[in-house]
Amino acid sequence: MSRTFILILLTATLYGCAGVDNTPPMEKRVDDLTILLVRHQKVIAEMAERQQAIETKLSANEKSIERLAVKSEEVLEKTNTLAEKALELVEQRESKLVEGGDGLRIYAYVRPLLLNVRKDADPRSDVVTQLVHNSRVSIEEEVFTINGTWRKVRYQNTEGYVKSSLLSRKPVMQLDKRGRVSPPVLNIREKPDHQSPVIMKLKGGEDLALLKEIKDSKGFWWQIRKDGRIGYARGRYIKVLP
Repeated sequence: MSRTFILILLTATLYGCAGVDNTPPMEKRVDDLTILLVRHQKVIAEMAERQQAIETKLSANEKSIERLAVKSEEVLEKTNTLAEKALELVEQRESKLVEGGDGLRIYAYVRPLLLNVRKDADPRSDVVTQLVHNSRVSIEEEVFTINGTWRKVRYQNTEGYVKSSLLSRKPVMQLDKRGRVSPPVLNIREKPDHQSPVIMKLKGGEDLALLKEIKDSKGFWWQIRKDGRIGYARGRYIKVLP
């Protein structure tokens, strides 16, 4: 064996030991494609899991919507039932004679000291006027709502709605105390507060109705009524009449 052949053999052996890739080009390309395919399969699997999670959430939302729809139908059925009962009550009441009437007109009297008459049969509706205790109103209509029974009333030329429970078929017993203004001029305020606006002035010697006593740190106030208006004045400026 010649020295040249031995050197060539040793050189080939050394290169092989150093990690030279002796894989044929075609086999290496196949291996690369196999690695890419495995990676794509993992991505597809992850996307499938995400899609499954989204479908699960959508299914849960659809079930919630179905439950809400069922509840809405139940509420609607109950509302219709209440409306039917209300109509039956209206028919029954209309078929009966109502006490306190005068011919074809029916009257009632205000129970509280001050009653708000509202634009609609709703406690949040605007106030169109205020009526004082024992004011007589005519009943125009009876209304049944989810907020209770209301009556459409007329006072002079004003119409509005009040709760039925705040009206009486007969005049309410008058329990007001009477008082007399002591100073030459007395300011009547909107609220029991010295900084509250003055709504009217009364002269000394004028009589008024004393509705309620309100105590505070400096004494007390009287809630008073004069000419159908309600206001407040310091108690020490009013003499209570026997």
